[in-house]
Amino acid sequence: MNRLGRCILLTLGMMAAATIPGTVWAQYEVMDAETTAKVKKAAVMVFTARSAQEKGDTPLGSGSGYFINSTGLMITNNHVVDPTHGAPDWYKHQYYYQYGIHTWWIITDSGTDDEKTWEAVVVYQNEAADQAILQVFDDDKEPLQTPSFLRFLPESRLTKRAKVYALGFPGGDRQRTVRDKHPEVTITVGHVLEFPRTAGGRIRRIYTDVIARPGNSGGAMVDVDGFLVGTVTLMTKPEGREDTGGANFSALVPAALTADFIRSAYALDKIPGSTDFKPFMAMLTNEDGRINIPQYGRLKERDVVFFPDGNRFHGNIQTDKIIWESDLGTLEVPNEAIAYVLTDAMGSEIFLEGGNRILASQDPSHFEFAPLGGTRSEHEFLDVAAVGFKTSDRELNKVKGEAVILDADIAYLVMSDVKGEAAFETRAGTLKLKLQDMQRIETRDDGQQTVIMADGRVMSGNFTDDKLEGIIAATNTPIRFSLEHVQKAIIENSFYGLENVAGINLIQVMHTADKDVRKIANIIESDDRSAAERYLKPLLEPDAFRRLPDVKKEQVRLLDAVWQLRNGKYEEAKKAFALNSRAQDGNVQAYAKASMEVLRRCEPNKYTYNGKPISDMATFAAAGLELANEIIQKVRDLLKDEQTMTGRRGEFARALVEVKRYTPQLELAGVLGGGDADDELMRLWKYCTRSVIREFQRLDKEVEEMEKEQQNRSATPIRGGRQVSANAGMERRMREIAQERQRLEEIYWEYFEKLWEYGFRIEDPDLQKEKDDQSFEDEPEEDKPKPDDGP
Repeated sequence: MNRLGRCILLTLGMMAAATIPGTVWAQYEVMDAETTAKVKKAAVMVFTARSAQEKGDTPLGSGSGYFINSTGLMITNNHVVDPTHGAPDWYKHQYYYQYGIHTWWIITDSGTDDEKTWEAVVVYQNEAADQAILQVFDDDKEPLQTPSFLRFLPESRLTKRAKVYALGFPGGDRQRTVRDKHPEVTITVGHVLEFPRTAGGRIRRIYTDVIARPGNSGGAMVDVDGFLVGTVTLMTKPEGREDTGGANFSALVPAALTADFIRSAYALDKIPGSTDFKPFMAMLTNEDGRINIPQYGRLKERDVVFFPDGNRFHGNIQTDKIIWESDLGTLEVPNEAIAYVLTDAMGSEIFLEGGNRILASQDPSHFEFAPLGGTRSEHEFLDVAAVGFKTSDRELNKVKGEAVILDADIAYLVMSDVKGEAAFETRAGTLKLKLQDMQRIETRDDGQQTVIMADGRVMSGNFTDDKLEGIIAATNTPIRFSLEHVQKAIIENSFYGLENVAGINLIQVMHTADKDVRKIANIIESDDRSAAERYLKPLLEPDAFRRLPDVKKEQVRLLDAVWQLRNGKYEEAKKAFALNSRAQDGNVQAYAKASMEVLRRCEPNKYTYNGKPISDMATFAAAGLELANEIIQKVRDLLKDEQTMTGRRGEFARALVEVKRYTPQLELAGVLGGGDADDELMRLWKYCTRSVIREFQRLDKEVEEMEKEQQNRSATPIRGGRQVSANAGMERRMREIAQERQRLEEIYWEYFEKLWEYGFRIEDPDLQKEKDDQSFEDEPEEDKPKPDDGP
């Protein structure tokens, strides 16, 4: 099989695929009718057309897509909207010279009585990520109002074997059954198989057992609650299963990468200013937890009030806190905790620093505002478009220990120190329920609430207005709230370590759904050593350990090694990490090797770094980060020298040595928290492929010179044995070059595949795909693909 044959872009017409049932696992979650209707409404069909006469009347194919906000912004694959996706640059140049005009048509409510066709434009695209953002317009050339759109699944909720639903139009427009109507959106059910990570912790891609077909490209895959898991882009087999028989599976661009893609588009000012940005607030939150909306910029020393007519005023809000009426109850929020208040027809929404949000009710809340050089006056939040509260240098609170996440229709809150019990009225009587013990809340058509508990119990009834208490993360804001008016919510228990500690955490290392492992890992990350020992010790008992599955044995060994390290038992930790360095699980092995390197580095200083023991989480992470940054800097220095090395004899040999030397070191740097390690690793591999190409060119030149020399000798023959000896020497060298070319080809494909296997990514300017070495003019005429043939 061709090396890239296992990876097939699903554009319409490229292939035909049979429908083969996916693997069935016992799953009890079923998407409800309301969620099904919403996600179907968010799914769209995408048509790409071209014309040299600006008509756009030559259809090229179709794919799928989905809306991501209420003003017509949508996502699809880049290969759906760009006919030259993956083609060499000389071909792109030729293609767009001949066909410079492209149009994109979006079908909403496809196949139904409400079906409509709208025009769209591509506002941002990225080939390496295989993603494109389109803005859809209505008949008046205004952004299309799209009340149904998809929210992104938090990475922490992604688990193996989770049920997923693929939304798309398999078969494309060929499935049209009714005249003048396109096919209806198809929902295909499957499960998450794997989601491998890079050394730096980034999810490379998500594999599912959904059998995607041509036309599914660019479509959304969602979970049971309608949250985006990823974008369908490839038909493939999960890593390690390439040679197995049976059906292919679908690979997804992870939702987290799509979020990065949107963040990149904002940073490059590609998103239209009039767009609805509320769904992207998490993407507009900086690493330090501060929120900044491009069209509503905040100031350090002043509050800013934005009015619907476009006017804005700088000044100061005169009260220290604002009282809000919301469906959670009456809330008192200090101004220093608020980033923005945004108002629309639905009411006001409060965004707190750190990403927490609360939907206020329609009841007007007042504030007093003193503009610079103006007179103090009173305003209602419903009368303004937005208020950007001043930023401050106050460090946001770092949550440490147990936290509860309430992701509801009326709020998103990460809270610590949650106290109290909610009264839940049922037919059998009143129950007292803790928020930490709940998993989700649903509301039936008759108004009754259904509560699903973490232990599997399901109860129907209604919450009363009994108050719960907690501390909102990041801003350290006390809150008293009720669940009485919550229509739908997902509740997560989580553990937070020191958020400023670099590196990936233990849950990311093992990406397991095993409750024991996750619980112990979370406790260790929160630095509760006594609790970790209490849960870990029973699993390490010889009889209990023998009964564990092999994968769980490796995970428990790693947890033990980290626990020994946290307790300052460095020699025991080294032995435990040494065992894990031979683990079958690549992520566990990488984490163990990285930890051993930090221990070795700090051993001469009696296991201290900057005078502090490395048993402390932050100190160990800082020591690892320093090591990671040293490795990354060495690679950057190497790549700086690439230009001076180009064309020199021996360049390729040196490049290969350096690549083999630094690849494992950069993988180690990624585990230790070197945020640029993944990018530098890909640059290093690209350096290797470029060196291979240059070595090919050098050998070609050598062959060309030998052939000229042979022609010259044929024209002026040399008598005697000298001619025979010279010809024999050339033939021997030709054979050597042929063998060397074969070796070069193997090396090139080895590193090309490494680049592909590292997953979809947001393309950095330094990582742009290599230009063709031949210019367009130098391309042999017979080898040039014709534009009508496609890339």
